[in-house]
Amino acid sequence: MYVFLGSHELEEPTFAILGDSHGKMLAPAINHAAEMSGKKGIFVGSGGCLALLGVSQLRQGFESCDERADAFLSYLKANPNITHVILISRWAIYANSVRYKNTIGSDVYIQDKLTKVHSKDENRKVFDRSFVLTMDALNQLNLDVTIVAQIPESEWGASDMAFAKLIRPDLKLYINRHEYDQRQQNVSQVFSRYKNMFEYQVVYPHEKMCDMNQCKILHEGVSIYRDNNHITRTFALTFSDFFAEVFETVNK
Repeated sequence: MYVFLGSHELEEPTFAILGDSHGKMLAPAINHAAEMSGKKGIFVGSGGCLALLGVSQLRQGFESCDERADAFLSYLKANPNITHVILISRWAIYANSVRYKNTIGSDVYIQDKLTKVHSKDENRKVFDRSFVLTMDALNQLNLDVTIVAQIPESEWGASDMAFAKLIRPDLKLYINRHEYDQRQQNVSQVFSRYKNMFEYQVVYPHEKMCDMNQCKILHEGVSIYRDNNHITRTFALTFSDFFAEVFETVNK
């Protein structure tokens, strides 16, 4: 899918987003930020497709993720008006293969052209290879690249939290910050490993949700999550200023 974001007064987009469902989740904030910054962009993506080149999922229905990413790259090459690319994903589930804590769902295995056996270790290797492939391709096009680190996952969806608070109004619900950092470790290592080889910046929206010990899942007593890994549109919009600052940084 694709959708244009930001200013309706501009004819051509100057930024492009490649994302999975987490990209779609944050699109309202980026749309508002682009409007405030006088920019127009395009969001391209599909749920379950890692926002990197040359990689797909083993699961049925996700085998063509690499073809969609290739189409995105072709679009960038055909549209030199695009100068800034933003990559957004639920990074940890692809790098680690396993879901967060007790959330329901099968393991996620990713693959590229070199994959022969699917495993957690191969996921880490594919993630690394596809990251290098992506950064190399985008740097060759002389694009500004922003990688958006992952929004924390939760054990509870909105209905789970509402029920828990109904039974135990005094119950303190939050996401453990240390557990979040540990889950992102494989991802963070890759993001750090190639900083001297390629040009890109990583931004961290979770810092608006987390302190040193915990990440919030409630705002004014209401869940900020609509399920166990997607924040609501209402809460996503609170990141508008965050992304406006991203645009401002790229412009300098």
